[in-house]
Amino acid sequence: MRKQILIPAAALIIMSGMASCGNKAKTADTQETTATTTPESAAPTPVGNQPLSYVVKISPDSAILGKKGEAFIKFEDGNAIALQDADGKSTGTEVTIKMSITNRSKLDNKTYFTVEFSNARLELDNGTAITYKTSDGTTNPEAESTSQASVIFDVPAGAKPAKLSLFLDGTRVSTGISLEEKK
Repeated sequence: MRKQILIPAAALIIMSGMASCGNKAKTADTQETTATTTPESAAPTPVGNQPLSYVVKISPDSAILGKKGEAFIKFEDGNAIALQDADGKSTGTEVTIKMSITNRSKLDNKTYFTVEFSNARLELDNGTAITYKTSDGTTNPEAESTSQASVIFDVPAGAKPAKLSLFLDGTRVSTGISLEEKK
């Protein structure tokens, strides 16, 4: 009778010991896995001396210019960077607007034009309008083709851009502009 009780009791003790050792091994494996994956998934620390930058929101994001509607302008991207002097005082904002310009005229009936950024005006929230600082790219695409261009404006301190106006062949189109801080 004692053997009948001792054998199942011994088997139960051995099985529970094996089960607890197995759980410890699994826990150790899990801890090792966690320890190796945590540093890889950790977010990088931000650099504290980056300039304040903005995303330029343009609405509507396209415009048609010209008496025959031959110029289609699509505002592709925009960004702005807050400028400061050595003492940390704001000196303004540099606003860059990238766009694609499409010549919608047909090859049979070619129309040539140039979107002049010297005629473009960036209206500010204080009611003043400024001209561009610099531009690059091609603003005179061939018929049925598209070119890329960008224009940079220097917005003075204390002002924000409100509206961009472009002119071509006696026509004018305006689009709203706002700045949204990058996160």
